[in-house]
Amino acid sequence: MKTFDQYRLVLKWLMGDSIWRFRKESFLILFTNFIGVSFQVWTIGLAIYYAKAMQSGSTIKLLHYEFNARTSNVFLILCGLSILFSLLIAAWAIYFSNSNGLKLRRKYEEFCTKRIFLHFGSGFKIGTSLEQDFSNDKIIVRLARRDSRFCSRALWMILDTIIPLVTFMVAIATLLYINTLLTLLNFTLMGISAIFLYKVSVYAARNSSSLEKFAKGTSREYLKIIQRQKTLHVSAHENEQWLGKTLFSSGAIKKFHDAYEGRLRSLEYSQLISNIVFALAIFLILLIMGRSIISEGKGWGELIVYLIALRFMLTNMRQVNRKATGINRLYPQIRRYFQFLCATVITPKTGAVPPASYIIVPTTTHPAIEGSLEYGELKAGSRMGLLSTVTLNRYTLGFLTDCILGHSVEKTKTALESMWFVTADYEFLPNRSLRESLGFSEKYTTDNLQKDLTKMGLWDKYNAQMPDNLDTSLSPDIWRRIDPCLKFSLALLNALQSNCQWIMIAEKGLRTLPDSAGNYMLNHCSDKITTIVFFEDYVAAGNYGEEVIAAMGHGEIIGLGSIEWFRRNQDAIKEIQMPEYNRTTEKGADDFDLDDDLDDDDF
Repeated sequence: MKTFDQYRLVLKWLMGDSIWRFRKESFLILFTNFIGVSFQVWTIGLAIYYAKAMQSGSTIKLLHYEFNARTSNVFLILCGLSILFSLLIAAWAIYFSNSNGLKLRRKYEEFCTKRIFLHFGSGFKIGTSLEQDFSNDKIIVRLARRDSRFCSRALWMILDTIIPLVTFMVAIATLLYINTLLTLLNFTLMGISAIFLYKVSVYAARNSSSLEKFAKGTSREYLKIIQRQKTLHVSAHENEQWLGKTLFSSGAIKKFHDAYEGRLRSLEYSQLISNIVFALAIFLILLIMGRSIISEGKGWGELIVYLIALRFMLTNMRQVNRKATGINRLYPQIRRYFQFLCATVITPKTGAVPPASYIIVPTTTHPAIEGSLEYGELKAGSRMGLLSTVTLNRYTLGFLTDCILGHSVEKTKTALESMWFVTADYEFLPNRSLRESLGFSEKYTTDNLQKDLTKMGLWDKYNAQMPDNLDTSLSPDIWRRIDPCLKFSLALLNALQSNCQWIMIAEKGLRTLPDSAGNYMLNHCSDKITTIVFFEDYVAAGNYGEEVIAAMGHGEIIGLGSIEWFRRNQDAIKEIQMPEYNRTTEKGADDFDLDDDLDDDDF
């Protein structure tokens, strides 16, 4: 049920985010598609009517004119023209619907892509959860380029399913009207087939996940092949044998291709089930209605209409099943995009008051590090050192917070709403004033800045490199040449004058500051929770007046204690963290994404 609820939640979001957001365009697409399908149905009905009239030789009355169906050329021309114009209108309406559908797909894809980048604007923090890592630039590019396109494809699939679904319901009503008992028997067949179709959908989604999972391993194997071919010179026969036996018959490459074949095969499974249902349905119709026709000598017209209605029902059911299977295969990518949006904290909730303190409890997943505290408390004035396996930035802020607070979604979101982070990589916004780019309030004047920087011993450096007025614009080129310690100091001052409750500071930036500047900054954090994040290099741990040191590993807090406790257990902490550092160094081979741009025909 949990999986079903997640699936329902994601699809509900997608419907609201796409179709409802662009409801005018969606309505126009659906309306013109409906017109096109209606004229196609009308054409079939007109052809059947003409055929019956020809068979019976009846006289047709049209306005004040009468036509003999078998002998009248005028009636033949009128019927032919009616069918021609109906099909032309249907063709235009369907073309118009599909063309606007393509425009909407592009519009929604661009919207999804822009939204990803907008979520890295001022005030946005990415609350990365344990099961989904958004800490890598490549993940963000994937969200912006690939997953946004998958969302737009899913939008089109949903739109392209609505009219067949309506036609399916109309056909069902017609079948029930003609022969209720026979229709209920056919429904029983479809109910049984639905069980198998659900399994096909699960199979499709599982193969989609596997395809992404093994794409990275396949990329690494391909790189190894390239390196081997550069260094070894062997015959084509030996090469072919090595590739066939060693790589393509086992391992990540085989699993990747198996998953890709499985994803495509799921469509064929879905079609096979639909065709089997159709065959059994035709058998039941001929058996039940045929016996009635033989015994009573009537009912041929009902049989023809029933078969046509059944064909419409099953054709549209097959299309709905195919689209549902396609959406299921896109589900992993859509879910990732949805999780990213849910993990983004934009602004604090109105009237929300953060808790007075937070409790940190080390995990019990790994053996306890000797002497570790059972818990720790973070409150105003607390200063903690975090030995992290990931660097601090906008992408990892939420992940680090989530780890510290024991993977509590509510606590993490609440903390992020009142949190500020400062890194050594402080970018400058072009065509903005210093105040706008640095985020200083209107109340903070150049005089205030001079007082702070003078106490830090940095005013002379600022005066030599920066303009006097905070409202003066500065080119990005000049900003790049400014002393790193000055950039970091300005970023820290910005955090100190904010009303945030919790500040995370990258220790790499603190190292660039003179002692006087660092002490001044940290002393002015006495009313806030301060976390100093050490990444890989822990030599300076304990040099900033930390009251407690927290060690992170495998996405959890694995130990907590004083600076003396940390120095006694450095080796044990590093041993637990080492596999994560090894994974970081292996990421170069993942730059290739084999499941990058799939043709629409695959879906």
